[in-house]
Amino acid sequence: MMGLIGATAIFLFGAFRLVGPSALFFVLIFAMTSGMPIAPEEAFIRAFLAFLGGLLSFVLAMSRGFFNPYGPEKNIIKRSYNVLADYIESIGTGLESEKQHEVLITLKEASQILASGYIPWRKNDLFTHLYVLNTYANKIFLYTTEEIQGKKDMIPLEI
Repeated sequence: MMGLIGATAIFLFGAFRLVGPSALFFVLIFAMTSGMPIAPEEAFIRAFLAFLGGLLSFVLAMSRGFFNPYGPEKNIIKRSYNVLADYIESIGTGLESEKQHEVLITLKEASQILASGYIPWRKNDLFTHLYVLNTYANKIFLYTTEEIQGKKDMIPLEI
């Protein structure tokens, strides 16, 4: 029964991309309960305590959202532009293809994070600004791959 509850919880947290108790949390609960004596009369108390532990873990993980609601979105946009700048600096060097791959992965991750953070009933200027910045980063990357990539000369650092 505990395995079914743990598998369901892990699936739901993964399916909805919620930050919460990880698989390690459930492994610890299973290890703890396997070493306890069998006492059917305490089953509800133990289940309630396990639920409270999961609830505490969830509240601690979600409390960050109250103080910095768009923190992950801001961080990924900053990282996207930093990786994009590293790629532009590496054009004409041996690291160009490696940096290009890194930019692709970062831009895809940024799009996924922005899509998961979108709330249709809540319009926010900050989120719209982050979305526009992500669009510009994609346009800059496309321009550099179409027009500048593969040139033998390095791009001047002033650009």
